[in-house]
Amino acid sequence: MFVASYEDRRHKLRPGKRDGAQRTGDSEITILVKGEEAMLNFFKLDVGFDNPDDVQPFNESIGYVISGKLEMRIGDELHILGPGSAWVHPKGMRHTAKALEPSTVLEFMAPVLDDVVRLFEES
Repeated sequence: MFVASYEDRRHKLRPGKRDGAQRTGDSEITILVKGEEAMLNFFKLDVGFDNPDDVQPFNESIGYVISGKLEMRIGDELHILGPGSAWVHPKGMRHTAKALEPSTVLEFMAPVLDDVVRLFEES
């Protein structure tokens, strides 16, 4: 199986509307590796990054906080996550993420989230 590496490829995620919700603050995403069915992403989030209302109807996400502090709502549950914390949000689960400190995060998504891949193809 061929696995494409996106080492040293970064994309700034700018504030703005996404699916009707207003994303604020700056962040950067790097696709570390992408296979046919899954992808591993690295995020750098600035203080104030807020992704207020997100749903991926076909994608499950498993994440791990390397550094910093996040406020994350998954469904109806609110969590404060720090280094060593991990999360899962199932397909179709409404979730939010807010950086309370500068943060770095690894996130595994399956299947591949085409919107993220498209950011790199268009840049």
